[in-house]
Amino acid sequence: MNNKKAGCLVQTIAGAVLAAVGLLIFPKEGMWAQFGICIGFGTAFFTLGLSGLVYLLRVPPGERRKTEEQKKIEVNDERNVRIREKTGSMVAKVMTYVLCIFLLVLTLMGADKGIVLMAAGLLAAQLVLAAAFSSYYFKRM
Repeated sequence: MNNKKAGCLVQTIAGAVLAAVGLLIFPKEGMWAQFGICIGFGTAFFTLGLSGLVYLLRVPPGERRKTEEQKKIEVNDERNVRIREKTGSMVAKVMTYVLCIFLLVLTLMGADKGIVLMAAGLLAAQLVLAAAFSSYYFKRM
């Protein structure tokens, strides 16, 4: 348990240091990428570390164990597994149409051919992945 607390504390401190470095060192001309990376990762690390630390300090160990056991049961529950599978399937179907519309809009807007080809590559990659995973799971199940 102390390892988790120490890990959260280190993560919080690392996030604060990264955010401070971003604010104090990088806001000069030409270093906007480093500024954004330091601020973004710093605030994310700080927030996640602080929330983990608060959780570990505020929730009693017995209640944490019960919560983790309930979470394991929920993750492996058949109904929840089916819901996740159905959700993933619907998202993939919708994203295929979204990518097609995006590709059409890019073409009609007269975007650079490289950009249109990259978008078409994304669509082709999605279709190849769908075929590969379909074949894999068909053989596996």
